[in-house]
Amino acid sequence: MRKILSILTTLAALLSAPATASTDFYHHKGGSVTSFYSIEDPGGCVRTDVTLNAWESLTKTGPGPFEPAPNLMLDIEQVDWCGLGYLRSAFGTSADFEISVSNSTTTASVRGRVDLYDSVRGTTSSAEIDLHWTGGDPLIVSTDNNFWFNGPSTRSLARGSTRHREGEVTGAILYEGVDLTAGATGEGGIYSEQGSLVTI
Repeated sequence: MRKILSILTTLAALLSAPATASTDFYHHKGGSVTSFYSIEDPGGCVRTDVTLNAWESLTKTGPGPFEPAPNLMLDIEQVDWCGLGYLRSAFGTSADFEISVSNSTTTASVRGRVDLYDSVRGTTSSAEIDLHWTGGDPLIVSTDNNFWFNGPSTRSLARGSTRHREGEVTGAILYEGVDLTAGATGEGGIYSEQGSLVTI
């Protein structure tokens, strides 16, 4: 308890002091979502795993308003387990999307597009995303997450808190004319986060 109080006292002192050339501040907040689908073809040979992560990510490095810095990552892995070979291995990131996360973390949605490079085929194609999350109970709350990081010439204190719910994901991911999630329900999570990083 004394260690936690000491960390909080130090952070309060750093945040109340004017920024100098030797003190850097980074603050972030916002909602985020994760989803995972695993779909097998009727023959049981080909499995497609689809993983998506998206962040609202509002950030700032000092006084003033938060600025949006959204990011989305989509990964598609398709394996033929009978033929023992990869059919697809596509990955991409994008800021061209809309994300909405409710304050209660019970609902969320992501709509947008992302260009994916397939390292198996050596091609780039776009994916269109329209997914919806429904969060269930319980609400999991994690607070007072404080960590010191010691570098060669700097010391950083990271502080954050998170609220999240696990739930179901429905909707569509269209890739090369095919809805990869057709008829499937994905697993996912809805998050609301805030935190700061002070480096001295």
